[in-house]
This record gives sequence, C-alpha cells and structure tokens, in this order.
Amino acid sequence: MKKADIKAVVENRFRGLGAKHLELYPSGICFCMVMMKGKQIKPAHKTQKITNIINNILLVSPIIATATFSVLFCTALKGRLIERSSHMKVLAINGSARKDGNTAILIHTVFEELHQAGIETEMVQLSGKIIESCKACWACGGRKNCVHQKDLFQEIFEKMTQADGIILGSPVYTANISANMQAFLERASVVTDMNRSENLFQHKVGAAVTAARRGGALTTLDTMYHFFMLQNMFVVGSSYWAFGYGQMPGDVQKDGEGLDTMISLGRNMAYLLKALEERRNG
Repeated sequence: MKKADIKAVVENRFRGLGAKHLELYPSGICFCMVMMKGKQIKPAHKTQKITNIINNILLVSPIIATATFSVLFCTALKGRLIERSSHMKVLAINGSARKDGNTAILIHTVFEELHQAGIETEMVQLSGKIIESCKACWACGGRKNCVHQKDLFQEIFEKMTQADGIILGSPVYTANISANMQAFLERASVVTDMNRSENLFQHKVGAAVTAARRGGALTTLDTMYHFFMLQNMFVVGSSYWAFGYGQMPGDVQKDGEGLDTMISLGRNMAYLLKALEERRNG
C-alpha cells in the first residue's frame, strides 16, 4: 500500500467522525506514515475497534482523540490488529525449448504450493526465443542491467530484481542446462558482478528444477544453483534432488517421487519466504 493510499484510508476512516475535526489529525496521520514505513499493510476489520474508541473520545476532546489515535495505531500494528499484506512474488524462468513441457509441469507443481501460501507467481518461458550470449562489453557497470536490447534479457532480468524468489528450470541437454539458460545466466552473472555494490539479488530465495530423460540431472541442478550461490541468495532444499524423469511432454506426471519432491520444494520455499518476511518486518 502506497503512502497516498494509507493517508486516504486514514482520512476516510475518520471523515465520518466529523469533517470539522479532520484537520486536528495531521500528527496521527504522520505517525501512521512513520510506523508503516517499509511495511505493506492493509486495514483489517479489527481496526473498527480503533475507530469506535476514537469516536467516543472525540466527544470529550478532539486533542486527546488525536493522541489516542496515534497510540492505538501503534498498538494495533505491534499487536497485529492490522493485517499485513505481503504481496510476495516468485518468478520462474523456464529454459526449455518446449513450451509447457515437462520442466513447466514441474514448475507449476512448485507454484501450487506457493499459491496455497498466498504467494504470487509468474513463469517466463524461453521457448521460441533466443537469448544472446554476453558480449563482455562491461557497459552494464553502474546501469544495473544489460544495455543490449535485441532479446528479452533486460525485461526478464528486471523482473528478477523485483521478485522475492526466483526459480530456474531447465531440462537436461547434453548433461547440462539448455543453451538459452546458459546464455541467460552468464549475462545475469556479469550484470550482478559489474554492479556488486547494488546487491541486486541479496537475500532473495532461489530454487532450481530440472527434467531428465535419464542422466545429467545433478549437473544441471548444480549449474543453476551455482548462480544463486554467487548472489548472496538463500537456496531452498527439498526431500530429494529437485528433478523429474520424463522424455516426452507430460511424462514427468508419471514420476510420483519427482512430483512429491516438487511439492516439498514449494512448501519449503514458501516457508523460507514467509520467515524472511517476518524477519524484515520485525
């Protein structure tokens, strides 16, 4: 919730108490702004208790009501009478050449657990697209993104910086990640390295999944996890290595253990995201 929205909520709450007294509440509104700084919250039904209390006190003294409003709003925030809205988001990048194939199915399985935790998700699929390799021009230094615009890298990288969590997915191609994913991660690594002081991905949560016909799954996962470990990110684990077996589209749905692993991965990612949010909000 933006500051302007917060102010509007406060004003609307107390406009009914008497428009002539509205100008007596600037200190209360300012106090709310300070208390809510850095927190995304939305009013809950319990804030009606605060309104009722202030309404009664207003009959005695508008000045006392202003001070009481500030104190009660502080108490409400600390006591969680105000519902916090996380608006957390996880971005997944699917490096498969097949759109909505086995890798996408695995990612969606993780997504289902995140949705149950109230976390927003988005998947970018690189199928049908070409991600160019890094040109080693170093022009990204100080710009916080690649300067070249011939592909979707800039757009996807910007989404990564805005997300709370990142999922990388790739099928096994020659015992490693796909060419598009390799090019993407190389460029992303250079951008973050050239902007190290910006901590573009610091304390974000990362997870990786892969679909394999037979071998190479661990190497593929390692390559994607190596990216996270260079970015000061937190890495999510599961009940087993996060891969599913399948060759033709849809085959991974027959891999019960693989799907269970994705479910655990999703639950663990949601838990870690929530724990980090709790830590940030104090």
